[in-house]
Amino acid sequence: MAESHHKLTKFFLVVSIFAIVTSVLAIYSTIMGSENSSKKSDLQVQTLSHLTRSQDWWNDYQSHKLREKIYQVQIDNLNNTIHQQALQINKHDQEMYKQSLLKYQSLLNKLHAGKSVNDSIANLYEKASLEEKIYNESLNASSVISKTIETYDMITILLIIGAGLTGLAEIAKNKLLAYAGFGIGGLGITILLLIR
Repeated sequence: MAESHHKLTKFFLVVSIFAIVTSVLAIYSTIMGSENSSKKSDLQVQTLSHLTRSQDWWNDYQSHKLREKIYQVQIDNLNNTIHQQALQINKHDQEMYKQSLLKYQSLLNKLHAGKSVNDSIANLYEKASLEEKIYNESLNASSVISKTIETYDMITILLIIGAGLTGLAEIAKNKLLAYAGFGIGGLGITILLLIR
């Protein structure tokens, strides 16, 4: 009978150690969840910043596309005026129309310049696309962090339940509760090891 009581004590010593280890790991899991929450908050601020910049660049792009249409209409109107009234207008007015035509054509050429030219349509399109891409990548990263936070929360719950059951098992000297605590706490520890 004394030998049986001694084995029971060793078993519950293991139960006590397991309860302590799972409690410490639950604290660690909570801390990791909090760190990831902070990262997510920072990332959300950056994400909103990229969204705002993306919208600004798209607005600039759209306004430049509108300018392009206005310049083209002006060019077409001036060309029509020059061709229709070529004989009726004096040279001074004709020169003025041609100067206006050159001005609008120059403005239109600036809009159609390459990506390297600041405020060209291609440049604004590239800036807006890049910011939108960064925004989408930030959203994806935020989603990944959210899943990590949820995983740490689940691990913490499993570890707390495992520690609680093994603690109760030690107090009640109930092996069935201890085995349930080992199972649930062990699952939490396994998942924690897998995500690290």
